[in-house]
Amino acid sequence: MFQIDDNLLNELGLAELAGQEREEFKEYIKTTLQERVGERLTDGMSDETLDEFGYFMDGNVDGMKQWLSQHVPNYQDDPNFRQFRDSNPDASEADILSSYGSLAWLQINRPDYPDVVKQTMDELKREITENRDAILGK
Repeated sequence: MFQIDDNLLNELGLAELAGQEREEFKEYIKTTLQERVGERLTDGMSDETLDEFGYFMDGNVDGMKQWLSQHVPNYQDDPNFRQFRDSNPDASEADILSSYGSLAWLQINRPDYPDVVKQTMDELKREITENRDAILGK
């Protein structure tokens, strides 16, 4: 959805960042975005719903299979599942189920996920731009 790369840093006016500092700031953006999106997506959800998502984050194969069979019957026949599985032949069953299932969970429980990510990224970009001089030590 978003590339957190040198082009983004340039867009934000942070082209002066170099070397390790540049890499660390890209990691900061990625981590901050993930945390904020996660907080927004889970706000107001029941513990049960959060536990279901936990199956995918924790690699709980039995939990993932149970959730998928209940919410996405015949998921193994889904072209998206097959494509992911076939394009990642070295991935474990847990990795395949986690990647596919977490997206299925989001589509069911938070179909607004892309909008939440975009809005959160836009806010983060605005914050960084407003604090550009402090970030660059000026």
